[in-house]
Amino acid sequence: ALSKEAFLHMLDSFAELGEILEKNLEKAAILIRDFKLTSTDQSNQELKMVSAKEYIEAVMHSLNGRFSPLGIDWTVEADEDEHPMYIAVMNQILVNLALNSVSHAFPDGHGGHIRIVYKRTDGNYRLEYQDNGKGISEEFLNHIFEPFFTTERGRGFPGLGLNIVHNLVKDILKGDIQCTVPPGGGVAFIMEFPVPA
Repeated sequence: ALSKEAFLHMLDSFAELGEILEKNLEKAAILIRDFKLTSTDQSNQELKMVSAKEYIEAVMHSLNGRFSPLGIDWTVEADEDEHPMYIAVMNQILVNLALNSVSHAFPDGHGGHIRIVYKRTDGNYRLEYQDNGKGISEEFLNHIFEPFFTTERGRGFPGLGLNIVHNLVKDILKGDIQCTVPPGGGVAFIMEFPVPA
């Protein structure tokens, strides 16, 4: 009793469902991979050989739930090679910087962009984190790494995120961190640290 037209329509529906299923399985695979890469004890200072690009992308993928409603996208520029990395420390640095952007750089939800660059230079590693948000006043630049400093006290921000980043870079990675206001706007954090032993 099945007509040719109904049969072809049913086949089209099956093909469409197959495509949806495949896309969702791919998303699930990415989520599982990212969870495995980033789910680690935050106090753990284990040094691992990881692909810098893959790991940083995994951390950023895990934050897409915070980015998407605000229209924030991101890019990672790093090579595919494996590098020694304190993965829990790197996770905390990136998460704190990203949440700082979500809270302060793009508070109006008009969208924006985050750019991360990770590279080896002169025996050191250099991590650059930049957003194109509303930026920060020059008068605050010398205070942003101080504990409990925040420009959004009334909105419930304790002012510890950048202090944590500063301490991780200085105390754990034995490096240096600077914050600048690029000519095009936004804010940039430049971190340099020696190759982990």
